[in-house]
Amino acid sequence: MKLNHFLGFLGLALLLVSFSLASVLYYLVYLPAVESEIRAQQARELLAVQMGIKFAQRNLDVLCYDYSVWDEMVGFVAVRDEAFSRSNLSSNAFEAANIDGAYLFNTDGDLLWHYSSGEKLLPDSLPNNNKAWIGSVLPDLKAIEKEVPTTRNGLIHLGETVAYFSNTSVLPSDEEGRW
Repeated sequence: MKLNHFLGFLGLALLLVSFSLASVLYYLVYLPAVESEIRAQQARELLAVQMGIKFAQRNLDVLCYDYSVWDEMVGFVAVRDEAFSRSNLSSNAFEAANIDGAYLFNTDGDLLWHYSSGEKLLPDSLPNNNKAWIGSVLPDLKAIEKEVPTTRNGLIHLGETVAYFSNTSVLPSDEEGRW
């Protein structure tokens, strides 16, 4: 074997060993490091989103509670007065609070009043049978019988959109009694 052939085979062997070593390092060291960095970034982003939702949740829960535990609202649920609706449930108040939709249901799950900022949240985008919401969105019979304020919140699918909701039982301001 000539020296040129030997050096050619040696060079080819070194090239193959270098390529194999680079591939092993790429797949066993570099890719796992990149993957863990991506997962860490995704975890940080998820935490930021969760904190943002909790911040919005607190504000929405407080606003929902303020509207629900209110003597005049109890009267409105019993007898829907258009004057009360115009003076106390103004669309400007919900727009200022960045609330896209507000709904008032009775204990049977029937819609009594609503506000929506767009067509995606109109009552016809609600499920045909709101009774399916009882327990998760609307209070169930056990919560109604306790006659204390209860709050439910979370994500809900409305038509083609997903919305964050908060729901509080309507009770007198002393937080006791029938709704």
